[in-house]
Amino acid sequence: MEYNSLIKTLDENGGKELILVWENGLKIVGKPDTLYESDNVLEDDDANYTEYYAVAFRVIEVLTQPTHNESSIYDWISTGKSSLVEISLYKEPPNEIYLADGQELWELDSDESQ
Repeated sequence: MEYNSLIKTLDENGGKELILVWENGLKIVGKPDTLYESDNVLEDDDANYTEYYAVAFRVIEVLTQPTHNESSIYDWISTGKSSLVEISLYKEPPNEIYLADGQELWELDSDESQ
């Protein structure tokens, strides 16, 4: 299994402070923490079973809240249970990633999103 462009970008910028932006207005700043393999918790013989790479992203600050409350990522952050959130193309991928200085590193390609 090969890294997709989102995972490559997060991996290559692992030590840097990044800004992740979602279509719903959510904007967070933080740092990639851990890259790992995950799956959608179905049995591996299920036709809908999917394996994918993900990155645990350590949230430092929420810059803007989502404009509508349909964000499992924001819901998780706002519980205060953990500052780590899972970032992947599989579920609720960000639309853009920037360096803290505003330089764009990555943009969601509709052909790549799952």
